[in-house]
Amino acid sequence: MTGAVRVQRDGGLASTLAAAIDPADPVSWLERHAQVVKRDRNSCVALLTLQQQPCFIKYYRARSALQGLWLRHAGGRAVRAYDAALALGRADLPVPRPLACLALPGGQLLLTEAVTGGRDLRSLWQAGVAAGELETLMAGAARTLARLHRAGFSHGDCKWSNLLWSDSGFQLIDLEGVRQPGAKPWPGPRDLARFVLNGEDLGLPAAAFRHFTDGYSAALGRPWEQLQPAVLPVLRRLRRRHHKSYGARGHRLLPE
Repeated sequence: MTGAVRVQRDGGLASTLAAAIDPADPVSWLERHAQVVKRDRNSCVALLTLQQQPCFIKYYRARSALQGLWLRHAGGRAVRAYDAALALGRADLPVPRPLACLALPGGQLLLTEAVTGGRDLRSLWQAGVAAGELETLMAGAARTLARLHRAGFSHGDCKWSNLLWSDSGFQLIDLEGVRQPGAKPWPGPRDLARFVLNGEDLGLPAAAFRHFTDGYSAALGRPWEQLQPAVLPVLRRLRRRHHKSYGARGHRLLPE
């Protein structure tokens, strides 16, 4: 059924993946040939080795036949993530290299290089970190986000699970929402609000948060007192939505 597979982007492994995948049932194929790390109704995420290269693969299921047709010919989340990774990579920003984007009858596949030994910031925090290690993580997150915003990009979904830590520092993942606002003077408010909300929900100590804000301000070259007023309105909206879904949790890192 290789004719059912449409190569939308090729970073070196598209033909290999297209020849291997079962387009009629990609999730079952991933369960047999890859290590599934996350699965829900609309997606499946796995670790896969192709041509002796560790890869990260994500299947986006189409929610209708019409959406499947649109994904096949017009784009979709996998294409947006692939193109964003290319743009961020060209700007020398830390992202896994995109390797392929395929359209299938029922959805799309995105293939990127795997960050060997990488763990996201949320899972690191939940596993428990010492004070010195926490300062290192907060400083690394601050530098990574400041670099992104200095280059004129916003991530769009800057929760802790989308910051992947390895020996070389943080890499940004889940890039479907990346935008380059253009003339907008500072693209960081929503990203920082999302990061702060996660910190509040997880109980990040105030001292560690100050380490983050000090590091971000220093890397961006602007004092936090100038940045915070733009973050707060976005944070308040996110807090209301979060409280409606999960109730009161954690503590405030920024004033209401």
